[in-house]
Amino acid sequence: MPETYLPELWGIMAIYVGDRGWLRNMPLAVDMDSYRVGATPIGNDIPIKGIHLNPRHFVLFHATDMNGVSKYHITDVSTSGTWVNGVRCARGRKLAIYPGAKIATALDNKGYYFELRDGSFDAFSLEYTFSGRIGQGSFGSVYKAERLATGKSYAVKVLRKLPFPPINRRNAPILKEVFILQGLGHKNVVNLHAVYESQKDIFIVMELMRYGDLDGLIRKRNSLDETTSRLSLREITSGLEYLHSCNIIHRDVKPQSLTSPLEVDRFRHIKGGDRQIVFEGCSSVLCQTICGTPMYMAPEIYAPGAKVDHSYDFKVDSWSLGVTLFRMLCGRYPFRTEDEPVAPDYEDKLCGLLRKLLVHDSKQRLSIAEVEQHPWTNVGRPSTTQKEKSAASTSIRLQRMNLAHDASH
Repeated sequence: MPETYLPELWGIMAIYVGDRGWLRNMPLAVDMDSYRVGATPIGNDIPIKGIHLNPRHFVLFHATDMNGVSKYHITDVSTSGTWVNGVRCARGRKLAIYPGAKIATALDNKGYYFELRDGSFDAFSLEYTFSGRIGQGSFGSVYKAERLATGKSYAVKVLRKLPFPPINRRNAPILKEVFILQGLGHKNVVNLHAVYESQKDIFIVMELMRYGDLDGLIRKRNSLDETTSRLSLREITSGLEYLHSCNIIHRDVKPQSLTSPLEVDRFRHIKGGDRQIVFEGCSSVLCQTICGTPMYMAPEIYAPGAKVDHSYDFKVDSWSLGVTLFRMLCGRYPFRTEDEPVAPDYEDKLCGLLRKLLVHDSKQRLSIAEVEQHPWTNVGRPSTTQKEKSAASTSIRLQRMNLAHDASH
């Protein structure tokens, strides 16, 4: 089991939304002396989508004086203003604040507002109750839990903190990834609702997936037909392209990380799951760490003789997608030996797609966007020309209806 480094906290920021009340709590780790808050996932440590929030809104600072006493400050970097306890901050200047301070992004309770609390606050046990264990992951256990205020069920991953001494910024990426992922929103990405910390554990509250994973469906049916595989591929590429547009590499695409597309034989949206483990937020296009499942791992990540410090890019997800597509169609992995792909007995378009995904040279491999545009992926999907003709036809019909309505009055 990989070692998990989790930082101590200097505070918790409780987030509220106008009249709707409490939304979630954000932990503030001692490894980071500042947190940028804004509306976009890129460029902010705590991204929050919503009205009355600028792309860059305010920055929280923490420092410890010579006596070990925590000092807190805030700087407004927005164009619309930030208020602390009802008083507007001077833009660009640090203002001292204290635990219990209420920070607002708009007046009259219209936007988001925040409450700074010290790191000893533990709200999870007050907000949720466990109702059963779902499974065991490589980083911790997953439980089903209900939120007491609403009765709604969630999946909660519990990570036990390791008793390490204070750590530096290199060991803070896990919670930072969570902060980034909380700002994402897409129909093919599992929603991450909240993060809590107790003295011993981290609680990650996620959307509960009720219908199993894609791997279970493949095992049950031995393989999937072309239509189901194609529809599944479209769903997966939709989610991956969204992540790539946010500068995020998944790095562990596989059927076990994807929800089942079928609910009593009705096709559903596929969602990428277990984001806290498998998604890696990247500050650049290249990554240099080893992560993934060997049978789905691109050769440039972890091949015999490969150096640990070599770089790779978004194309690692394309390789894993190719292995996943092969498994959906054939019920098995695509290689008998390290270098021998097993060619399926399918039409040229599909075989061509698989070959272009499972090519060792990442420069020659298809990107996720190219997979979305591939002829096999779009079989049965209206062409752009057809869509334009349909839209034009609809527009003409509406104009005629309006003219007929005007003529009758």
